[in-house]
Amino acid sequence: MKKTAFEDNIKRIEEIIGYIEGNQVSLDESVKYFEEGMKLIKECESKLETTKKKVVKLVSKDGEMTEEPLDEGEENGV
Repeated sequence: MKKTAFEDNIKRIEEIIGYIEGNQVSLDESVKYFEEGMKLIKECESKLETTKKKVVKLVSKDGEMTEEPLDEGEENGV
């Protein structure tokens, strides 16, 4: 299966966290990585929000399948 840009962004964020937490870079480099990470996080949040709006659940009504928007509580597994 081909990785999506979202998955690539998550992988890169994990790499950045590793660099910063591992003290593998200077303070200046840490700041640059932090800025890059924040940009990637915002891109991921935007993609998640777009995807969330597309999610629907199938509900059987009168023997027919219909689509209804995902309830707010259900998105958190409630």
